Parts: sequence; structure tokens; C-alpha cells
Amino acid sequence: MKKRIIVTILLSFLLLISSQSYGKITDENSINNNSVKKMNEQVYLGYSSILGDGNSSTLIAELENDIIIRLDSTTGVVDFYIDYEMNCYGPADFGIITVTIFLNDENVSGNFVQVGPLSDSENGSLFVSDIEVERGDALTFRLNVLYTNAIPPYTNSTSATGFGVISKNKLISNNLFQDLLSNSFGIINTILRRLIF
Repeated sequence: MKKRIIVTILLSFLLLISSQSYGKITDENSINNNSVKKMNEQVYLGYSSILGDGNSSTLIAELENDIIIRLDSTTGVVDFYIDYEMNCYGPADFGIITVTIFLNDENVSGNFVQVGPLSDSENGSLFVSDIEVERGDALTFRLNVLYTNAIPPYTNSTSATGFGVISKNKLISNNLFQDLLSNSFGIINTILRRLIF
């Protein structure tokens, strides 16, 4: 009789737990409204800076590493970007910044921004947009920074490489107690089997 009561309580408890819904981790800026077009996920890759006067220069190429991009479905569209700042004050100088994205060792993009003699300084964000990704894709990205001056002849360059992976969203429960029980399902199952058999 005691076994039946315990089994009934445990089964009722398990049914109650299984009826609870699970939620997904989402970006707090995401909009779940069908009337609004869903925007591509934007992924920050790093920062670049050029400061040159024609005779010398300071170049920075900094990239994020171990980036994990989480998708709600098996595929998604992503915009990658870096922030940059260029100050080219030489008599005949210019700077070039290039960003290249590789998915599974295949070049899927190429983008650059250039500051030349007509513009001494510029800053903003350099986007590589509408890149289709899939779960399990391996991501590599490269940033090249070049500064050069014609008179007097002067050149300097630097680069950086970063890596990432495309993953699925982690499921979390709406209830801590439910999380603990779902992780202990194997233990509860073992107890039930021993009580029944």
C-alpha cells in the first residue's frame, strides 16, 4: 500500500513538472512582434585604429576571440562589424582597413574602408552584412590595417585573427526547482523502478 502511494505521488509530481514550459535565453533588445521585420543579429568582432603623420604611425588591430553566436534555428543571418578610427595627417598618406570572414575555411566576405588625402580623419563601424550561418559552423575572421605615405615613402601594417563558433541557444527553465528536478530525472526513474519491481 505504501509503495502505491509513493509511486502515485512521484508520478503526479513528474507529470506536474513535465507540463511546465521552457524558455530560451534571448537578447533583451529582441522584438517578438510579427508586425516588425526581424533584424539580423549583429556581432561585434573588434576595434581598429590608425594614427599617422606621414613619418610615423600607430596602428591597432584588436579582435574578440572565442566568440559563440547562438541561433534559435538551424540557420540564421548575421551582420559582423568592427569599430574603427582613422587619423591620417601626412601630406600624401592614406589608411586601409579590411575585414575578412571565413566560415569553415571558406571566404564568405570582404569589406574595406579607406581614408585618403581628401579626408584627414574618419571613424565609425565597418559592417560585413547578411552572412548566412548554420549551427556547427567554424568562424574565423581577419583584420588587416595598413598605413602608407608617398612623400616621404613610409609604410606600416598590422593584423589580427579571431575565432568563433555557431551554436544553438541554451534552454533554461522558468523555475529553479524545475531545473533541479529535470537534472535529477535519472535518480527519480531509478527510485520508481525499484519501488515497482
